[in-house]
Amino acid sequence: MKTIEVEQRSIFIGLAGSYGYGLNLPDSDYDYRGVSIAPKRYYLGFDSIEQKDTDWDEPGIFPFIDGNDDTVIYELRKVLHLLAGANPNVLELLWLPTYPILTNAGQHLINHRQLFLSKKVKHTYSGYAFAQIKKMEIHRKWLLNPPTEKPIPSDFGIEDEPPLRKDELDAFLEYLYLLIRGKIGFLEESDQLYKLLTADIDFEGILKQYALADKAL
Repeated sequence: MKTIEVEQRSIFIGLAGSYGYGLNLPDSDYDYRGVSIAPKRYYLGFDSIEQKDTDWDEPGIFPFIDGNDDTVIYELRKVLHLLAGANPNVLELLWLPTYPILTNAGQHLINHRQLFLSKKVKHTYSGYAFAQIKKMEIHRKWLLNPPTEKPIPSDFGIEDEPPLRKDELDAFLEYLYLLIRGKIGFLEESDQLYKLLTADIDFEGILKQYALADKAL
């Protein structure tokens, strides 16, 4: 969807990132996150959109996000799915201190934010915390023993192949998550085990909190 279409259908846009947590400095970037309702064609299955996170140089109606690459506006159905799963990155959007854009529909969603708090928060937020710790550990190793030269594909036994892009890695992890979830679907007769594997364990968070092994890359 074009920028102006997404902005016209946005029910709220909030200031997230360091400003959302009150940790901003004078030179901190502005990170905007919001929710938009897609056109009817999307819900009828003719179009596909989950979020808009690029091309903010296109003409829009909100000057404060013009040219701001740190802006993501999610489609409502995707947001509700992530909220029901206690996704940390999306759940926090309902508790932001500042909303430059807030419609009645957006306020209604925020007013009912308590509905999305469940025991699953324990697993999703701990998984997110472990992922951040892992990143810090890797970064610390790099600081203590920085590489002497830029790594190249041949260092990992990859010859004449372009390196994988981030979106390709994310697509692989998403496929792996769906594959596991699909296999779990055959366990419905064992209700407790099925609930454990589908509701109580955040497989997607687990898969994405650790870096892939060199061989996999």
